[in-house]
Amino acid sequence: MKDIEKLKSAVRIYRAFDIRINIDAFIARVFDALTTSDGLNSWWTHDSKSDPREGGEIEYIWHFGKKSVIGKARYRSFDLPHSFKVDYLEWIDHSGHFRNLTENPHDLPISQCYELHEISKNKTSVCILTSGMKCNKIFDAIYEGTHDGWINSLANLKSVCETGKDLRAELNQSLESGLLSVDSGASILGGDNKTKNPS
Repeated sequence: MKDIEKLKSAVRIYRAFDIRINIDAFIARVFDALTTSDGLNSWWTHDSKSDPREGGEIEYIWHFGKKSVIGKARYRSFDLPHSFKVDYLEWIDHSGHFRNLTENPHDLPISQCYELHEISKNKTSVCILTSGMKCNKIFDAIYEGTHDGWINSLANLKSVCETGKDLRAELNQSLESGLLSVDSGASILGGDNKTKNPS
């Protein structure tokens, strides 16, 4: 009975969301884009370093002028080319604020689970589940920003894998000018996108 109550409590205090996309590219191509240093930098980050294996670490780096955002994570599991899971360890934002994401051993880790399925020879389905974000004031804005950011980032992953074209400059300019909304980004993905928000 106590275990059930603990589980219910955990469901109430943590949030999760999943996003699904279909990409017209070979599964190995998509897996490389999601896990290798060059792959990540081609559609998402600017100067990341990834050691794609179970237990390997990733340093995600974005440059914004003279400032940088740095995130560190570790591959908890790695099954080439079908799935992998990463746990986030720490985060340094553009203002230099450091956050240790593993300082409380009783907290669930902030993690992402990636599952890839080969729909056909040249078509891949991807599901990304982000979990472990607490339901509190600190994470409320982070949660919304993370979900919305992934919608548009994965639109770019789709473009890079299918055509080789990096849309970041266009997407950012359109978002800043109000010509593109999150819903527009979602329509590009071509998948069944869902938001899960346990409460």
